[in-house]
Amino acid sequence: MWFLRKRNGECWKITQEHNEPYIGKLVRLENYNGGYHYYKIVEQDEIFSSDWETVLYNYYKNNQKSEYGWLNREGQFFGCDKYDHAQCIYNISGMYEQDAEKVGWIKIYYDPSMPSARDDGICWYIKDIRRITHEQKDELLMRGFNV
Repeated sequence: MWFLRKRNGECWKITQEHNEPYIGKLVRLENYNGGYHYYKIVEQDEIFSSDWETVLYNYYKNNQKSEYGWLNREGQFFGCDKYDHAQCIYNISGMYEQDAEKVGWIKIYYDPSMPSARDDGICWYIKDIRRITHEQKDELLMRGFNV
């Protein structure tokens, strides 16, 4: 499958294309949920061959500036959008949110009422605080959380 990463970072699957697309070509782009639009490829865009699983995993893995996301047991952060936690954890681990929390993943989200919140209301949650790893603690501290 051919994919296009727009200059703003969005990644889309190029559909109805049998040969490698090229700059200036009008293509049909489709997102993971089936939404689509037509787009003329420009020089700043990146065209590459991949599959959805790899594209989504890399998106969440490389989304380090996000305020929201998940921390695995090794302290690796996977960033997502504010309301994208369920899709993020499923795409990177194959688990649902509750299952990920049971095995020690930490969810980072917005809730100003939580005691683990920062001043801006971003907080973290782990099902069993006794299971937090040193790597997770270090990453949380680096991101400005009270641990």
